[in-house]
Amino acid sequence: MSRFSSSFSFFCLLAIGSVDVGIARTPRIAVVDFDAHQYAGELPGAQLADYVVDELVNQNLFEVIEREKLNSIMQEQQLGASGYADAGTAARIGKMLGASHLMTGRVISVEREQHTMQGNSYAAAMRNTIWSISISVRIFETESGRIVYSDRTRARWVARETTITQSTTTTPYDRIAEEAAVAVVAGVQRAPFATRGLEQSDSGVVRVPISSDPPGADVEVDGVFVGNTDGEFELRSGIRLIRISRVGAPAWEKKVSVRSNLHIKAVLK
Repeated sequence: MSRFSSSFSFFCLLAIGSVDVGIARTPRIAVVDFDAHQYAGELPGAQLADYVVDELVNQNLFEVIEREKLNSIMQEQQLGASGYADAGTAARIGKMLGASHLMTGRVISVEREQHTMQGNSYAAAMRNTIWSISISVRIFETESGRIVYSDRTRARWVARETTITQSTTTTPYDRIAEEAAVAVVAGVQRAPFATRGLEQSDSGVVRVPISSDPPGADVEVDGVFVGNTDGEFELRSGIRLIRISRVGAPAWEKKVSVRSNLHIKAVLK
């Protein structure tokens, strides 16, 4: 090989390397079934992990690996189905799935507190049942096996009933699981590793597609009505409270990080 050819090849490699360093890669994360401990009968760990996956996808911070693929790998390798993985397990899963991160979680406690306000001849008695859940979450960096995020998250849901009407269509465990998933992902969003190497949050206005099943639902952003689904809405970037509601169905309400490539879909049943 001539001196010119060698020099040319060397500079090509430098150019390729310099371009590669500047490319921002979206982290790939896998979510293991949470360990629900003694609450597994009412609150399956797989259900809680599914809710967390939904939130991660909606926030568009990670490329989330399909849980069916993760479960298949864990069964084949005879790895623990739930609970806290160790560094070795995280590294093995990451290598097989191409995941940069692995999330595990454990339900620490589920508590219930009731408050009853007596009624009179003009008003029915009111009873508020406050359900709260505490969850411990860890995220491993699979390449190194080190823990890059560890936190304990609390969430709660209040069931309001009267002596005349009582809600029996939705179990409290479903609702607190949904609230817990929102709280878990909100905590992850604030972690330094979640945004390291990614583009910074967009400034100004972002066009966000918002849809619902069924369509035609009201959309409120930070308490202000902005239109009906399905359609695209111009929203200011940052954390926004999105509420999607329709008569005859429970409202969909979440705090969302508004950024490019976000797509919100609410199921109202």
